[in-house]
Amino acid sequence: ITGDMQITITKANYLPLIENIAVISSNQDLGVSSYQLTEEFVPGDELNLEVEVTNYGTETTANTSLTLATTHPQVEVLQNSAEIPALTAGESATLTYSFTTAGQIGNAQAIHFNVKNGNDIIGKLEIISSNFNFIVTEHTIDDANGILEPGEQAEINLLLKNVGNLTATDISAELTSECSALEVTSATSQIGNVGVGSTTEATFSVAVAADCYVGRNARLKLYFNSSAGQSDVAIYDFEIGDVDNTAPTGPDSFGYYAYDSYDVSYAEAPQYQWEEIDPAEGGSGTVIEMGDDVSESIALPFEFTYYSEVSDSITICSNGWISMQTTWETNFRNWNIPAAIGPNSMVAAFWDDLIGANEEDMRVVYYYDPTENKFIIEWNN
Repeated sequence: ITGDMQITITKANYLPLIENIAVISSNQDLGVSSYQLTEEFVPGDELNLEVEVTNYGTETTANTSLTLATTHPQVEVLQNSAEIPALTAGESATLTYSFTTAGQIGNAQAIHFNVKNGNDIIGKLEIISSNFNFIVTEHTIDDANGILEPGEQAEINLLLKNVGNLTATDISAELTSECSALEVTSATSQIGNVGVGSTTEATFSVAVAADCYVGRNARLKLYFNSSAGQSDVAIYDFEIGDVDNTAPTGPDSFGYYAYDSYDVSYAEAPQYQWEEIDPAEGGSGTVIEMGDDVSESIALPFEFTYYSEVSDSITICSNGWISMQTTWETNFRNWNIPAAIGPNSMVAAFWDDLIGANEEDMRVVYYYDPTENKFIIEWNN
């Protein structure tokens, strides 16, 4: 093959580079033509990799030693060198290498190898790993109402499914809690053998703190180990108690909870109190006249920390939200949080298209109460 070849190099958020390069045929040109594992991929076992190498050049090659290498942190190449005999043009030879992996290597991971002739890479190989991989599909509570409630100790049954590509053999499971309000009192369960695509059940005992609020998210982590050395980890989240509109919301991934005035069983619940600040209604606030889909940034009278970020100003939008950052956004969609639309660092007090078809300006009012150290915002249309 001779002539020119056009090559395009791309990267996210970069302009592509397009160049023409000359193609020069080599008299001796070794390359990998095929490869395969000779046995089932089992983590921890010694695995043999057969690699077929072909002379794509026009002249006979000499005896050559080729090496196999990988940078995968959970893979060790045991036999990394093999020699091929002299090959005439178009002739092929098969080499055998061996490697092993850590028992905890994940299912369906791509392991990349390079076959090298000295410093030259003559082939790039990809082997997909296999392991058992458990997910928790549902849970049941062994008590009178099937709900794990604050102050209760009960057995929890977790339904497991092996969604991996390897049969799980002689498996033990250990349960831990990442929720400070949930204690695991019986942490181990023997679940035996589980085929690919099959389900089983593991039973543990847990206890919930008496002061845990209804609706709190409890995260469980399960560690699976086989007698042959393979392992896996699964995460499962569920809510404590029977959740209704008198329960707090959260925590989110940062750790924040949301309480409203209906959560009357909790000391953190606020008492509803309207504080009128619009001068047109007898208040003492500062008025901003805003049209439809308008945002304006103003300084705060104090610094406020929100998700570890310290702000000394906010953006107020006519669509019923504020942001703890300066932003041009004016989204009116009243979407879920988080979502692709909406500003960063949002507080959605009443996120909606508050002006709509009405083309008159809205009165957005703000006021600082130094006695209570409160900053109040009002949308008045």
